[in-house]
Amino acid sequence: MNKTGLQTITQNTIATDLEGLSELLGCGKETARTIAQLAEARIQTGSKRTIYSLEKVREYCARHSC
Repeated sequence: MNKTGLQTITQNTIATDLEGLSELLGCGKETARTIAQLAEARIQTGSKRTIYSLEKVREYCARHSC
């Protein structure tokens, strides 16, 4: 399996992995996973990899003052 490179999250980024989401939210992985779950932002790919919709996370945070 190829390792993914470093990612830069911009306004145009649609989805990211847990590490990127944690960095974006400025919290730990468990807290980021909880916020993503509450926002219903989880996207399951065909493989074992899980990514998260940044649009749904942003909407959730705007409504709930994350």
